[in-house]
Amino acid sequence: MAVEYKVKNFIPKVSGCGAKDNGWDQERCLQYEAFLNQHAQDGWQLHSSEFRTTTVAGCGGDKGAVLVCVFERG
Repeated sequence: MAVEYKVKNFIPKVSGCGAKDNGWDQERCLQYEAFLNQHAQDGWQLHSSEFRTTTVAGCGGDKGAVLVCVFERG
């Protein structure tokens, strides 16, 4: 069987525009854990990840970051 890849963004839940970002606190780690486990249930394994800067929709053009994750299975 050939190896398959898929790319998904991990975007943590935040309180809204201008909210204080607590970084990788316990809550964010649990969100990321749930994100990884959701894909693992379908046989996907995390291959790599990288932060990318993006414009935050609805927040006056502020910049934010998403974690782009590449998964593989096969």
